[in-house]
Parts: sequence; structure tokens; C-alpha cells
Amino acid sequence: MIARGEALRVPDLDPGSPEWLATVSGSQVASIIGVNPYQSGYELWMLKSGKMPRPEATTAQTRGHEFEPLILRWLGEAHPDWTFEGTGTFAHPDRPWQTGNPDQLYLDGDGRLGIVEVKTDRDHPHRWRHGIPEHYQCQACWYCDVLGLDEVLFAVAGPYELVDRKPAEYRYKYDSDLAAFLRREAERFSESLALGIAPDPDHTRPGDRAAVRWQHTRIEETPPVELPAELAVPWLEALADEARWEGRKAEYASRIGAYLGDAKTAEYGGITIGTRRSGRGGGPPSFTAAKGIKDKAPQLITTEGATP
Repeated sequence: MIARGEALRVPDLDPGSPEWLATVSGSQVASIIGVNPYQSGYELWMLKSGKMPRPEATTAQTRGHEFEPLILRWLGEAHPDWTFEGTGTFAHPDRPWQTGNPDQLYLDGDGRLGIVEVKTDRDHPHRWRHGIPEHYQCQACWYCDVLGLDEVLFAVAGPYELVDRKPAEYRYKYDSDLAAFLRREAERFSESLALGIAPDPDHTRPGDRAAVRWQHTRIEETPPVELPAELAVPWLEALADEARWEGRKAEYASRIGAYLGDAKTAEYGGITIGTRRSGRGGGPPSFTAAKGIKDKAPQLITTEGATP
């Protein structure tokens, strides 16, 4: 049995449960400080606040779970004199809200104890050419801080490593300054949850655009809301040139939806330019263009002025 220092073993947490809501894990802390490419702090806040449902697992997440046992076995074959042990969920003894769920622990041939994290990455080694990506460094630092350990060994497999059955290895050394920063930011995030103050969404991110739609799930028959030019004109420009502006059109549709709140209809220059409509299959409302507004967009832009 590998000793785990002073960390407390706790039951695995069910996402969405009160216990899960009250903790911050290693994967979440990277979202909180804005370096997680797969989830923003705003998305996490919406999940933790209960304002949106947990999304389904992505193909990459499912793939990682499927390959993990194989990669761990290959790692063990590469280090026959090491001892490996499965873990579980742990909490810091003085900060029960700070939790970690590493893949395994190891005891190497020199008696050094560390953490194993398994990653699959279809873009390896390109994405790892400068070393461990920042969001994984945050996760590793968090795990070290929880368990009172100094090192994380990443076993990484891309297409070549899977074919060769030999994961690439990267070592992370604990950074106490980074750990202190992560704890401060996690505490601020938890305070914002308690106060009900959400971080600002990044409307250029698809995940944030999806999350914004859950912020206002009602559609009320209120009087039309006149939009400011900085919202309406970019969206109208995107409609006028969809092939060129498709991404920006989605961004400003998200911004307009957030601006409307629970209102249904948006106007600009006295003309209805779009409405919020119920999502399919019980999904949240989304903002869609009014019928014929695409043809009117160039005139509205010319009449009201160019993009601010």
C-alpha cells in the first residue's frame, strides 16, 4: 500500500450533487483561471450554480476513459521496478473544498512517491512540443497540493504512441507559488457562486454561447426591446455577409440573447430584427433572425451607421 500523506479519502462525488457543488477539483481550477481550452470559468459557474445541465461527455473524454487502462498497463511495463496503485477522490485535510482525483500513484525504484496522470491527445506531440500544456500544469499542481506530493508523471498517448504501445512521459514539479494563486482564485470563484455574481461570458466561445442561452429560459410577451448600435449593427453585418461573418454572427446573436434577458423580440431602428425562440427537445431559447431581415440588413446598417 502506497502512503498518501495527509490527504483525506472522500467518496467519489456525483456531478451536480451538493457535495460536488461545494468543492473545486483539479480539472475545474484551470477553467476558473481561464486557461482550460475545453471549458471556461463562465461555463463552470453556470454548471455549479445549477442554471444549466451538465453536457454529455465529448468523444475525446470517452476516448480517454477507454484507453486509460491500456496506457497504464504500458507504463507499468516500461517501469517494472515501480509500484502503481489506483487512487480515488481526496480532499486537503485543512481545506475540504479542495479535492483531487488523480489516475494513479507510483512509488519508483528510488522510493520516490508521485502521481500518474494519463492523457490521450490526437495532436501529440505537436501540442506538447513546449512541454506540459498550461491547463494540465494547473491540474497537476492542484493534485500535488491536495495530496502533499511533489511530482506528477504524465503518460501521454497520441496516434504514434498508441500504435507503438509506449506512452510519452512528462514530469511536473510542484510550484508552491502557483498553488497559492490557484487557491486564491478558487476561493474568489466560490464567493461569486455564493453571491450569485456570474463572470462575464466570452461570446466568441461556443461553450459560453450555449451557456448564455440557459441564463434566461423564459420567453415573455414584452414590448420589443430597442437594441444599441454596438449590438445590432455587427449582427446585421454578419447577416449581410454570412459566408465571411458566420462566426461573428453567432457571437452577436449570443450577445443579443443575453441583452434581451427574458424578453422575446428585438428591434433596431424601429424594425423587428429577431426573436428568442424555444429550443428543440426542451433546450434553452436561442435568438434567431426575423423573416426577411437579411434582405433589410444592408439598409438598416446604412441608415443607422457603420459598426462602432
